[in-house]
Amino acid sequence: MAFLVAASIAALQEVISVTNALQQFEDLSADQIAELIADLKMSVDFEEYARTKLKVQPREGGGVKPFILNGPQRLYMEIERRIIAKGRLVRVVLLKGRRQGVSTLFSGDTYQFR
Repeated sequence: MAFLVAASIAALQEVISVTNALQQFEDLSADQIAELIADLKMSVDFEEYARTKLKVQPREGGGVKPFILNGPQRLYMEIERRIIAKGRLVRVVLLKGRRQGVSTLFSGDTYQFR
């Protein structure tokens, strides 16, 4: 019985929290809401975040460009996503090849949650 009471209190607190959050959005414009949704998407989609927020200096020169993930970077992100989906701690031993962009990927990933 005590568990049910505690669960009910927790659920009520969650409803109050969501209600308070929704009240904060009432005064926002459609553009502000769209920006918040885009920011939320970028918080869970690293590839979108990298493409829109990060810039890299290509080896071949030509000025900074958006950070668009290459094949090895996408493969690593997919492996990491699968490990996280299983609820496991991400521990990967990576034999880092030259010029695959893995160091750039890790650096960009670090910036996402700062």
